[in-house]
Amino acid sequence: MAGGLRLSVIVWRQGGPFKALVNSFGVALLVGLQGCRDVPPIPITVDSDSLSLAAESRHYSFEEPCMGTLFRIDLYAASEEVASKASSQAFDVAHALNARFTDYDSRSELMELCKSGSNTPGTPLLLSPELWEALKLGAEIERLSEGAFDPAVGHLTKIWRRSVRKGRLPQEGVLAEALARTGMRHIELAESQPEAIFLRSDVLLDFGGLGKGIAADAMLDVLSLEGIKSVVVLAGGDVRAGAPPPGKDGWAVTIRPYGSSSGQGIRKLRIHHCGVSTSGSVHQSVEIDGRHYSHIVDPKTGIGIAPGIAATVVAPNTALSDALATAMCVVGSKRGLMLAEKAGVEVLFVERGEGLDGKVTGSLGFPAE
Repeated sequence: MAGGLRLSVIVWRQGGPFKALVNSFGVALLVGLQGCRDVPPIPITVDSDSLSLAAESRHYSFEEPCMGTLFRIDLYAASEEVASKASSQAFDVAHALNARFTDYDSRSELMELCKSGSNTPGTPLLLSPELWEALKLGAEIERLSEGAFDPAVGHLTKIWRRSVRKGRLPQEGVLAEALARTGMRHIELAESQPEAIFLRSDVLLDFGGLGKGIAADAMLDVLSLEGIKSVVVLAGGDVRAGAPPPGKDGWAVTIRPYGSSSGQGIRKLRIHHCGVSTSGSVHQSVEIDGRHYSHIVDPKTGIGIAPGIAATVVAPNTALSDALATAMCVVGSKRGLMLAEKAGVEVLFVERGEGLDGKVTGSLGFPAE
């Protein structure tokens, strides 16, 4: 398609399983963020041709480091004072939630919950409404993806980080024990009130596949409450777009699945009122015993997936696109297309290796160039 893919014409499937759940989030998307990650995100950038010359408002851009990457806000506002105040409030939300929900701080709500579960297995635990909603979303994606995404993988991610640092695979007994303690199947979430019951005493949560996406949604909510409508939030490999710039049909976004130093696989999108996330391992891997592994861990095996695949997901919000982009890389393009259909989202895969040199596969609403 000349001029890049124009996603502003996508009509979201109305029967998707996330319709009610997405509608229930609202401002409750101000929830769990991950801690600083040692894996840099795949770059997504907003291009200069998005920018409008509308006289009634001006373009402003703000950046701050958060969660181990760079967060950026591009918006249109009547004055620098209005833009700066709204952006500051949005960044404050991201930083505060990062401190509260990180798995790198034992005092965070997320980690305190895991400790409470270890002390009182089988007993209802009170959650904040925000954490409850995030876990409900994570549990639904875990079910839909048949375990390709799971927020209760803390033990596996800790073990795999250690394996990457030491350059050797985890011992079979250690891995088997961690797998037994992994999974949302060990946590029951109440349907009508913010409570959870841990069925095991040693489950560990990790919001690494949800955090930045939820943060981007939360920031957009804050900006909207401050009257900022034409805005896009970038959080590493995740983008949350509001209304397009004045006089434009969308924000021009460039995705580089092979990394910022490569011209391969570049895709240009024009988006508004949606979330876009890219996850993958086409340019990051570790070699152990002659084999290459990704930083993305398969919750079913506890081992990093094979490198060479990147997935970009377009969804109604970035909480969904973030988690599903990770799941897509785990299941691969064939199963991923079916997962996109079930979830009511669009996906684009870029693959290389084993004779593939930038093979592109996309869902119907997100066609390959």
